[in-house]
Amino acid sequence: MYRWQDHGQFEFETFVVIGLYASIFYSLSVILFPRDGSIIGFDEARKSYYLALILMLAFEIAHYSVGDFEPPDYYGFVWLSAFVLVIAAIWMKRRWLDRLIAAYSFVLYSGWWFVTKL
Repeated sequence: MYRWQDHGQFEFETFVVIGLYASIFYSLSVILFPRDGSIIGFDEARKSYYLALILMLAFEIAHYSVGDFEPPDYYGFVWLSAFVLVIAAIWMKRRWLDRLIAAYSFVLYSGWWFVTKL
């Protein structure tokens, strides 16, 4: 979200997309770690988590469309591979696929995006 600092004026559509995009990120954390402090297993939260992840991927397209910046060249591959992995995880319900998505997300969000922005 740091790249939005130089955005000149926020139209209503831009504000809604950014607000929903941030809300989906918050929802992902609340699904995994409920606010009441209860501890749930991933098996209980997996369907809700993956559906919220699909929403986040859909809003990511809108996020780039309302911004003044272009997505990276590799964005299409990253988006499509993430989408396919999430759909496969919902459909197949395999623990190894859940772990693959966790590792993929960790590498993508903690490393790849950060390193490519330097």
